[in-house]
Amino acid sequence: MKALQGQSIFDIAIQTAGSIEAAFSMALLNDLNLTDDLDTISELALSQVLNDTVSNYYLDKQIKPATSRARAVEVSGVPVSLVGVSPIIQNNVLKSVSGQTLFDIAVQVSGSAEAAFEMALINSIGLTDELTSEMVLLPAGILNKQIATYYQDKQIKPATGLGSSLIRTRIFDYTFDLTFN
Repeated sequence: MKALQGQSIFDIAIQTAGSIEAAFSMALLNDLNLTDDLDTISELALSQVLNDTVSNYYLDKQIKPATSRARAVEVSGVPVSLVGVSPIIQNNVLKSVSGQTLFDIAVQVSGSAEAAFEMALINSIGLTDELTSEMVLLPAGILNKQIATYYQDKQIKPATGLGSSLIRTRIFDYTFDLTFN
């Protein structure tokens, strides 16, 4: 299968295999990174179907998602997510803290790490990009309200990214020597 203009490996995975989880095996099969821009010339090897219902729905309705067209911009200081030509104004921006990854923020705000994929697309950044402290991001929708509410109520801001200091990279406190680092 050839990618269409604006399709990401996640788009093709959901379209052909019925799940974004298939993007990982497709990336390996095609010697790609998850965040690579796909060209419209090369044939892509497809992974096995993980969810027949979803892949058949996309096939029957002839849906060919192309979400990498999504770009985040500012219009008069208001964050806007552009998908095609239809702007959706979003007033609920958030700022990252030191050491946070997109997955950390996805769990914190959306209640699930799965939202990291949507956040990467909305914010035009790579899934594994290192976030700077105080980086302004547009959040994804809530996937698990119970978890998102828990993080919000307890003011939990996970930061599992590797930091530059020894303290951030240690598993244990100084009770143990560097053998356990």
